[in-house]
Amino acid sequence: MSSWRVGADAATSTGATRGPLAFDAQQDADEGGPVTAAIDRLTKWIPGDVLALYVTAVTVFGAKSGAEPSPALLVAFIILAGVVVVGGAFAASGEVPRSVVLPAVLAAVAFTIWTLSVPFSGWQRWTFVNDNQAAAALVAAVLGLLFGFVADGFAMRAARR
Repeated sequence: MSSWRVGADAATSTGATRGPLAFDAQQDADEGGPVTAAIDRLTKWIPGDVLALYVTAVTVFGAKSGAEPSPALLVAFIILAGVVVVGGAFAASGEVPRSVVLPAVLAAVAFTIWTLSVPFSGWQRWTFVNDNQAAAALVAAVLGLLFGFVADGFAMRAARR
């Protein structure tokens, strides 16, 4: 999935008018059957769009001679993950409802977790992560998937209010 879709879903779940870039996760899942719905729910909180950009940036900056992992780049992309959610909400409905704040924060947290699995990420400056890269990547993947369920629960709870 993507941070963009999280934002579009958040904007349209509040009753805002759906624009041409809006998604309806429930309708899409219903049309694909129960397997598609399960996969959609499992992968919703993997910020693939921002993660792909981050991997590209890490690769570009890491290719320089003597380069070290950049915590500043990591923080910039954590912020970008939240901004993309807000952008998705705006593109989907032409407005940014207050209800998009929680999904933006949750997407930033999800991105933070998933970046532990990226080689040469800013996390590698932390000795514990650098010395245990394979374990950190595995733990990040498991935590990322589990976080998806927690994030979905928080988002649904907030939508009911």
